[in-house]
Amino acid sequence: VDYYERREDRSTPLSRRGFRKAFTASIAFWFFSLAFFASKNDVLAIAFLLAGMLLAFFHTPMDLNPLGATAGYPTGLALALAGGYYVNAHSLSPAVLALAFSAWVFLCGVKIVDDIKDYEWDKRFGKNSAPVFLGKALAKKTALALVTAGALTGVALALAGVIPRPTAISFLPLFAAAYYSS
Repeated sequence: VDYYERREDRSTPLSRRGFRKAFTASIAFWFFSLAFFASKNDVLAIAFLLAGMLLAFFHTPMDLNPLGATAGYPTGLALALAGGYYVNAHSLSPAVLALAFSAWVFLCGVKIVDDIKDYEWDKRFGKNSAPVFLGKALAKKTALALVTAGALTGVALALAGVIPRPTAISFLPLFAAAYYSS
């Protein structure tokens, strides 16, 4: 859509035919997965599949407003983290949900940093990303706050024992990255 319909991207590795084939294969696999989990009466797995499909289907219109443009990819990744854990472990623990939330907050900040680099491009194409909506200065502060909040949440979860304590170390570089990018 970004390349062929909106003419946003400068290049693409796939032809229109290649995109159609990839889209058809992914939809077929999605329906196969849906049928598989339906045969197992796994309502939660089906809910994760439906949430992911709705997010993918509405990506393009969501991408035109600041909230959708910022939270779309992080939401998909948080869903993949929680849903992937669920279909493998057949349970959904508070620790996984907390980690997914921490990642979602952090990744929303990262997405704003990424969109700051595309500010002129987004503005030219009418994409109302967070930096276009907020302005670059406020977008940087918002990104810093989100990355810091996500990292602090991760550290707090580790120190509280919700997730393994040694994982607190993995969140520390995020603070440096947040302050370096702002």
